[in-house]
Amino acid sequence: LLDPMLSDKIDSGLGWEDSERIKTAESNFYEGWKVHIHDPSEFPEVSKKGILVGIGQEASVSLSAEHTSSSDSVKSMSPTRRKCLLKKETDVPEMYTMKMFSEYKKSSCLLECRAEQLMEKFGCLPYFYPSLPAYFIQKFSKDHKKKDSISCS
Repeated sequence: LLDPMLSDKIDSGLGWEDSERIKTAESNFYEGWKVHIHDPSEFPEVSKKGILVGIGQEASVSLSAEHTSSSDSVKSMSPTRRKCLLKKETDVPEMYTMKMFSEYKKSSCLLECRAEQLMEKFGCLPYFYPSLPAYFIQKFSKDHKKKDSISCS
């Protein structure tokens, strides 16, 4: 598990000092580097997660992984009964339908929701957002051409 979802306040087994560093990492006001290790297929939420490494400091990071899988009996339940989606469940109208991604991940779902909200309210996206498919952008901007920028200026 490379994404411990520290922004969700899940207990990651950190000591008090490390927990304080993570609280600071939720702020954008710091000097140095912010290190964020994530799944390469996910958009890095650097503003919410990461470890701060101050100027002139050295940091060691250790990783461990935990694999969680569902039994066949859990997989056979309806998504509304188990109250979660499996990777391949991208179109569950009672819960959520993925618009840009081919597999369900919480971070992908959040990215889609934020992008929709930003496009609806402002008609643009922050410069650091990944390139989104034209069909998604055209839902909000009918005249959008692929070469047109949708970054907020």
